[in-house]
Amino acid sequence: PAERESVTSGQIYTRCSGTFDKQAGGRNYYLASLGLDARRTNPFGKGGEFVVSAEAFHRVNQLPGEPDDVEDDFSVRRFSYHVGGEEDNPTRWEFGRFLQHEFPELGLLDGVEWTQKTSAGSAFGASFGGMPEPFPTLPRGDDVQATVYYRWAADRERKLTWGNAYQNSWHKGEQDRNLFVSTL
Repeated sequence: PAERESVTSGQIYTRCSGTFDKQAGGRNYYLASLGLDARRTNPFGKGGEFVVSAEAFHRVNQLPGEPDDVEDDFSVRRFSYHVGGEEDNPTRWEFGRFLQHEFPELGLLDGVEWTQKTSAGSAFGASFGGMPEPFPTLPRGDDVQATVYYRWAADRERKLTWGNAYQNSWHKGEQDRNLFVSTL
């Protein structure tokens, strides 16, 4: 890793949309956003990758005879660093806000995930952290989760895999749910 080049890549984007309803008394809706999706490989000379994905929104909803409903939001969808998980380093760690690596079905996590790959291509691991609420601004809620998982691989290329995960979550410190996920 110390010999690998550090590379920055990504995109800055904007989007705008509007609905102008002249038939129903002049209702109007505007949305504008500015976003960033970026990554830097090998940022510290030890391998790994730093990833950030964020977006700022400006919304305006105009109804006749009502004051304008204006909302400004900022959403951080990903802000994480991961290291390992390659053939020369089978132990993978990820920290920050990220979509869980082996089981993205479990959603976003504000925390840490550990994965250990075997020489045959299978993997096992665990994660722990907060669960952002599934709303556009992804606010931190009162939910915490812990997950353990195992993914069997038929070969090193992982063309056929079968995985099982168990997630336990707590809401405001009270046990909330037990979730089992299987994938093929």
